[in-house]
Amino acid sequence: MAQALNDPVPNPVSKRDLAAVIGCLALLEGEHPTGSVDDRLWQRIAERLSGEGLLGDAWEDRDVRQALNDINHRLRHALGEYDEPPTPEPVP
Repeated sequence: MAQALNDPVPNPVSKRDLAAVIGCLALLEGEHPTGSVDDRLWQRIAERLSGEGLLGDAWEDRDVRQALNDINHRLRHALGEYDEPPTPEPVP
């Protein structure tokens, strides 16, 4: 039986791996507005997020940043930084 995408993962992830991914997401989110992230790469990231149902088809740069931020905070919850799942807050 296949798992739904929102189900918990069947196997644990190491804290080090999770912390590394959280850091990479934060870098991507923060660097794009400065022009440091290539537009084609940003497009590919958006397509991936859209394919996973985390971003709509009609997106803007801010929507991609928001999706990355939301994922980041959900992963931080999984790492134990928050007691409860976070409520999405708009990116600045």
